[in-house]
Amino acid sequence: MKIISFIRNNTIKIILLCTIIITMVVLYQNTEVFLSFIPFSFYLLFGILLIYGILIFYAKHNLPDMVYILVIILVSFLLRLFFIIIVNTPISSDFLLIYDAAKKVIVGDTSWQEQSFFSTWSYQIPFVYYEALLLKLFRTELILKIFNIAFMVSTNVLIYLIAKEYTNSRIAFISAFLYSIYPAPILLTSVLTNQHISLFFFITGIYFYLIRPTWLRMILAGTFFALGNLMRPEGILVIGSVILHHLIMIQYNIKWKNLKQHLCKLLLLLLIYGLIMQMSTVLFKITGAAPHGIANNCPEWKFIVGLDTDSMGTYNEKNASIILISDLQTRKEQAKDIIVKSLKSSKNIPLFFIEKFKIMWGRVEATTWSLSHIQNDKIIFQLGDITYRHIIDLVLYFDKGIVIIQLMALIFSCISMWKEQGRNNMFFFIILIILNYFTYTLIEIQPRYRYFIMPSFFILSAIPIEVFIKKLNSLAKNRDDS
Repeated sequence: MKIISFIRNNTIKIILLCTIIITMVVLYQNTEVFLSFIPFSFYLLFGILLIYGILIFYAKHNLPDMVYILVIILVSFLLRLFFIIIVNTPISSDFLLIYDAAKKVIVGDTSWQEQSFFSTWSYQIPFVYYEALLLKLFRTELILKIFNIAFMVSTNVLIYLIAKEYTNSRIAFISAFLYSIYPAPILLTSVLTNQHISLFFFITGIYFYLIRPTWLRMILAGTFFALGNLMRPEGILVIGSVILHHLIMIQYNIKWKNLKQHLCKLLLLLLIYGLIMQMSTVLFKITGAAPHGIANNCPEWKFIVGLDTDSMGTYNEKNASIILISDLQTRKEQAKDIIVKSLKSSKNIPLFFIEKFKIMWGRVEATTWSLSHIQNDKIIFQLGDITYRHIIDLVLYFDKGIVIIQLMALIFSCISMWKEQGRNNMFFFIILIILNYFTYTLIEIQPRYRYFIMPSFFILSAIPIEVFIKKLNSLAKNRDDS
């Protein structure tokens, strides 16, 4: 009972402490990778800090909200548009299967539904119909990339709007502007992935959940969470964070007389989310759009890959035969045997998880999704024999430098919230981050999967930026007074 009482009374501190410890490990791993790019790492770090310095300097000037939003939209849009213009990424891998299926939907061909990819990973099917709708309306692959940009730019604006609620428009602009130039998402602009639309829906839902959560906004939050999950099944992370955050806020911040209303709002959100998901499943089945449903019909596979100590949790097809087992109980038993055998074969399980973390959170962004067709050794500028590889490396390590600063900002944010005992709605993003950390210790990993959680880092970075600017203003005031 004492342990339960301790956990209940110190929930926020436990979450913050775990986040700090894990983030410090991830920070060390990222710094190690960044410093391997000597001598350019020091120049890149100076350049990144210079960008921060310029943004902070101009944060002294209070501009209209619309100006900040227009700058974010323009910068975010132009960088992504420039990327899809200069990089003609060929459609490949799972993205090609989905694209071909979308084209078949347009002509009424349902043969793609029986492909093992779609019968097993049926959750991909709603995204197939999304692509089919755009292709039918506009008849060009380019429109899919244009909509990628639209969703990405909208996500960027939402980062600004959320951060502004808890700081001010100038500080929120810094966070959102930095996300607009952050290379990782830009590198995926030309890739026909479901991550762009899904993230937009999730961030929109989070906005309605956190900002002035009226009854209507809770309905909208549940709706957008469901839409995000239909596009990419990461809803369990968001819904889990919402439940945990709501219960913590009720325990620490909400008066007893308002308890019923807050619990009812949470139940309403969950009800809307559940209804939309259930109705979508039924609708897809009865219309024949998805005969096998829209769920993950082999959830064990992600854990088999994620706990494979030979591949360090990265994708491999060593045990792919388990996907063919139709009997659920048999598949679960075999999956358990494979996982136990894998962990027993590891000489050092803690080291396995540390290495897995380094791959997931420390490795540079994978360029294979958008730049695999690029001839890396081709010389771009004769002066200095600069190749595509040189340019790509500069972009990747510039990205890594921004990530390092975001990790440091997260640690600072956790320390700041420790003093406040989490009495801040931005604590929601701490919960979302820690759930991501823990989830990817168990399932398949690749750097691309960081895409979903990175906006949370940029939103939280507003906290240390605000503290830093206040400190600068205080020092300047003291100097003037003296």
